[in-house]
Amino acid sequence: MKTNEQQSRAQWLAEKRAAELIETKKWAAKMFGLKAEQVLGYSSGCAYSKIWVTDKAAAEKVSKQVESGTCNGGYFHGMALGAISEYDGKFEVMV
Repeated sequence: MKTNEQQSRAQWLAEKRAAELIETKKWAAKMFGLKAEQVLGYSSGCAYSKIWVTDKAAAEKVSKQVESGTCNGGYFHGMALGAISEYDGKFEVMV
């Protein structure tokens, strides 16, 4: 059973993560010229990053912006950026 201090810390961490996610979505939206509500998430990696968006038009817009780039290192080294994958009606773009 958690103590009050542990529960308070867990709540604080959850609130902090939620706030960081909102800021990340705003940053990604601004970076790719999207509306914040179109961005579901963004993950930054050393070779490539990914952005998850709500619709195909947004995915195509992001893809078009990064299509001249390539992955930098790792298993996908040299692979063109901008690949779009669809999962359960949501879109993921390699950026």
